[in-house]
Amino acid sequence: MIDGVRNYLEHRYLKLTDDHFHDESEPHESGGFVYTMPEEAFAAKTLRLLKLVRASIIYLSLAVHREERLNSKDDGAGLIMPIGLSTIDDDWKV
Repeated sequence: MIDGVRNYLEHRYLKLTDDHFHDESEPHESGGFVYTMPEEAFAAKTLRLLKLVRASIIYLSLAVHREERLNSKDDGAGLIMPIGLSTIDDDWKV
């Protein structure tokens, strides 16, 4: 359902209604162009999506940390070379 809301946000029209004025008999999708949903439902979906994104970021950081620890054990006491970065003046940038 979140992908449908995203599609209407990007390509069509999403109409959020106040819960006091939302008519349940009104069709949610009228003519394929307008999608009507209560503001509370939209807020709940947004909060759910934020929780999923937060969990994904945590899992990604844990996976990167684990891989870095595994790679550091394989290298042993190797030499790490520094990389020098040069700066470019704004006048030279295109």
